[in-house]
Amino acid sequence: MSTYDQLVELMRERYHADRLVGVSAADFEMKVRSMIGVEDHEIEGYSDPAKQRDQSVKFTWGHDQDFGSFKMSGLMRDRHIRIVADFIDRTGAIGLDLSGLRILDVGCWTGGMSLLLAAMGAKVTAVEEVVKYADTTTFLASSFNAKLKVVGSSLYDLDRFQGLHHYDVVIISGVLYHVSDPILALRIMFNCTKDGGVCLIETEVDPSDKPIARYAGPSRAGGNVEGRTRQGWNWWVPSVSAFHQMLTDVGFGALASFRGPAARSLFVAKKGEQVDMLRAGLSNPGVR
Repeated sequence: MSTYDQLVELMRERYHADRLVGVSAADFEMKVRSMIGVEDHEIEGYSDPAKQRDQSVKFTWGHDQDFGSFKMSGLMRDRHIRIVADFIDRTGAIGLDLSGLRILDVGCWTGGMSLLLAAMGAKVTAVEEVVKYADTTTFLASSFNAKLKVVGSSLYDLDRFQGLHHYDVVIISGVLYHVSDPILALRIMFNCTKDGGVCLIETEVDPSDKPIARYAGPSRAGGNVEGRTRQGWNWWVPSVSAFHQMLTDVGFGALASFRGPAARSLFVAKKGEQVDMLRAGLSNPGVR
């Protein structure tokens, strides 16, 4: 059985409706389905929802999930499972058994990857700045008594929380091109990784062989504003060589990259020890 198939089966078994705690299968399904399509910008603190990412205003389910009694189809389909399988098979940075590992999952959306990592045995902390999605992942974790804690916060605020230099693995998948300051984000990921730990990154990359970063600002997002269907709410897309330089400049040591499908790549960045970085012009000088 392939790694991917093993992970699919693990998710199906661990998060089957028969294993719900404190909620009936019928009530659980009703709660999950009632979230879809809900529009609420006020809970997110937005004054003008037209200037915000549509998926932050309108609830969109993120990941495919088979709960046994019903299935949910997400916008990202099964990519969370395929990415974890790739990190296992192609990079060797993690294995199928993550027992005893403390993992930080940055940008969890509806919790697909966080739930998977918890099912693999890890003690997971998930970070999500969209209140609706943080609440959803909390509900899913509590409904199945998963080893998963959710922090409702921007990744830029993580330095305010306890547990820096704490995590064996920090994973940030499909997120970095959505943030306006990737250097600051990567430094915070470095700060959250313990000495000897690894940061696992899956992201879009520019195909250039030069160390460049292409600007792809959110004003280029395509779709319908009224229907909240805009996609491509991005900022910066670096080339592989530029991304390696970014990782080096924020402090990571041993680096490896692996080309993925389309314009995607996997990166493994190992932290040797805590080091300072050149802070000239850093947007948050308080970041260590």
